[in-house]
Amino acid sequence: MDELFYYLNLDEIRMISLYLDIFDFSIISFTEQMIIMRNKALIYCFLILSTFIAESQSIPPEDLQRFDFSNLEESMSTLNKLALLNKIAYNKYLLPQKFTSSSNYDYENHHFFDFNGDGLTDIVYDGRNPSGIESNNVVFFLNRGDSLIPVIKLLGDFTQLIIENQQLVSFQLITSPCCADFIYSIKDFTRTFDNECFNPKNGNHSSYRYSYGEINNPLFCVSLVSKVHYTVGTEFPAAFETSDSMMIKNETYLTPKPATPSRINFDDERIEFQLEENKAISKLQKGLICQVLASKEVNHKTYCFVIIVNPSKEKNYIRSNNDPTYGWVPKKDLIKKVD
Repeated sequence: MDELFYYLNLDEIRMISLYLDIFDFSIISFTEQMIIMRNKALIYCFLILSTFIAESQSIPPEDLQRFDFSNLEESMSTLNKLALLNKIAYNKYLLPQKFTSSSNYDYENHHFFDFNGDGLTDIVYDGRNPSGIESNNVVFFLNRGDSLIPVIKLLGDFTQLIIENQQLVSFQLITSPCCADFIYSIKDFTRTFDNECFNPKNGNHSSYRYSYGEINNPLFCVSLVSKVHYTVGTEFPAAFETSDSMMIKNETYLTPKPATPSRINFDDERIEFQLEENKAISKLQKGLICQVLASKEVNHKTYCFVIIVNPSKEKNYIRSNNDPTYGWVPKKDLIKKVD
């Protein structure tokens, strides 16, 4: 089955996936069932990766800086801004505030423009509220005339925000690792009109709901269209040069840098990613599909910067096993996938 990937195009792989969904497994042996399920997992991961590759990709900034809203903001007096801010209707995921002047804490983190095309000025918040938390919050407040209600609240820093004709089209967030964790996540969201709203999974953290609670109101919601992870210390290439489909030829390791892993252990020692130069992220089995985005020669060895889905939960620090991850693998451990 691994070799079959060399010769199938994307439409043919989708057809095989559909066939396996309706296949009667009761007519074959248990061993044959296990083989088919393994191959179905490979197909599933390949389709996820192909869908992600179809979306635009960009190299994340080295330093996350506050997003520039200057081209979006409406020209308004301070008094009018304060009047709008005091019409915000807070809920359990937002810390109530009273704005009396432009010197109030968090005033400068609110940005005023219409994002749903109804002619009313809405507000987008971009900052840490309440102060002291280890993650940035973004909030979209929709103007209903008599009040502004929070319709979207998510964790992360804006890296993209696209508004066309006063309508929200899409945005990208990068969520940073919290509390000695080591994984960054790049998330792309688009405005949705078909009820496929992103469903935040808020835990029972009542003490932290103002900080980490998320909102996606069906009244005005977004869909999560892609998510990709990378670890602390990941070395990104200067540019994404290629997008070739390759297959893992030999068992190998995904690493943050183009070099031999400095440590290969999977004992959940998270702090090691802060201290080690090139700790292995995950063990990659033969047959996995990846996209090569760049390459680099180091000490007469060539390494490829890839994006890959590794479905295994063993020897894998990326807990979201169905999401793509950025990292480096030795070129010698890859083989060309032929369409």
